[in-house]
Amino acid sequence: MAPWHLRSSEDLDENATNNCKNAGLKHPGLYESGMCHLRTYGKRVVNTTNFVDIRNYDWICSAGTVICDGQLGEPALRKSYGEFRLMVSNHCAKKRLDTMQ
Repeated sequence: MAPWHLRSSEDLDENATNNCKNAGLKHPGLYESGMCHLRTYGKRVVNTTNFVDIRNYDWICSAGTVICDGQLGEPALRKSYGEFRLMVSNHCAKKRLDTMQ
């Protein structure tokens, strides 16, 4: 299991980061944009990636181990993200068609 936190201000992010640092956690993942501050921390038992910065303000992270098509870590997260984007895209396209009928 890997902890992570998402905060809406620098002060809250700093406070949460200090608490995690004091607990001995190391943070390999960091994402900041405007009021969004995300930090992910390394897994304690299994050494797999749990944060991927995709592009254009998109990212994916996990607290547990993601297994997708037999893959772990970054490949599994990227595959999960791709499948999620496809599902959302298909859902939005169907909604547009439904409103046109």
